[in-house]
Amino acid sequence: MFENKKQEEVHLTDREKQVLKLIANEYTTQEIADELFLSKHTIESYRKNLISKLQVKNLAGLTKHAIKIGLLDS
Repeated sequence: MFENKKQEEVHLTDREKQVLKLIANEYTTQEIADELFLSKHTIESYRKNLISKLQVKNLAGLTKHAIKIGLLDS
């Protein structure tokens, strides 16, 4: 089984939250890069780091976390 780490303890930077919100809102990697004036490679790095940091398996897990912390409410 997976370790059950409390996700409340995970600190996300403002930029990580921006990227996470856009991922959860179904933006493509290129759309996120264009929106934030970053390279596609940088967004791919953020996505991989978020998956690792939040200990989720995929984009569905990232979206679930975004909902949990209220990023989609605003």
